[in-house]
Amino acid sequence: MKNVVINKVVKYIFTEDQLRGLWRRSEHEITYDDLTNEQVIKLAKGIMKKASHSELEEFTIDSQWRLPSDMTGKIIAQDDSDPTEHIEIIDTDLSDMALNDMVIDRLMKVKCSTCDFQFYIDNLEEDVTKLHCPQCEGKVITIHRETKTLKKEDES
Repeated sequence: MKNVVINKVVKYIFTEDQLRGLWRRSEHEITYDDLTNEQVIKLAKGIMKKASHSELEEFTIDSQWRLPSDMTGKIIAQDDSDPTEHIEIIDTDLSDMALNDMVIDRLMKVKCSTCDFQFYIDNLEEDVTKLHCPQCEGKVITIHRETKTLKKEDES
């Protein structure tokens, strides 16, 4: 099974069976098995955006419908295109002997070279030479740029 895990404040899991069923009902020319990982992620994002709060409960980890085992396996694809969420496709039929990293934050800390005012930017690729201090309009420099992760050891 290749389940999609979306890490926000709450984790939502869309099982392969659910995704496959939705795809089949939408009558596309290609089969679900021919979808790329990016297309599967896009499908899961679409389900999440259209779901009501009560429907989202069905996809929530630790609800009566989703168990922690639904998100245990080998990560085969990831999407970090939105800084507010981290999405993974996990093949639950494969075990991952490595440590699993869960991205919890992606921030760049910058500081004004004039007044020492510090602030954070959520775009790690931002060109700081084009930024100015919001307090005094001075030039800013990068203090720290990193992706913060939680390390979780595989329990198998």
